[in-house]
Amino acid sequence: MRPHLTSDRTGTLALSFGLLALLVALAWWTIIYSQVIGGDYMSVPAALPCLANVTDTCSLAQALCKGSHFLGIRRYSPELLWAAAGLLAVGALLRLKRD
Repeated sequence: MRPHLTSDRTGTLALSFGLLALLVALAWWTIIYSQVIGGDYMSVPAALPCLANVTDTCSLAQALCKGSHFLGIRRYSPELLWAAAGLLAVGALLRLKRD
């Protein structure tokens, strides 16, 4: 018989996956934009909005990324950050809800 998933346990899982997704999104953004920031093409404050948005400036900055790092990734996708935020929000709401 499968154990019953309570909203508290489901909330904990959602928070855990949300936190993991957030960390991956931040690492992914850092890998891509560290080359652009390190090359003085863009400052950190100018690159921060690219965490959550795809603008023309962000697209241009990503085009400057040559993928010369160990993973060879050239593009960052902010959808992972938004998915992480959604999981964290759902997890927090479920943890606050008591059966």
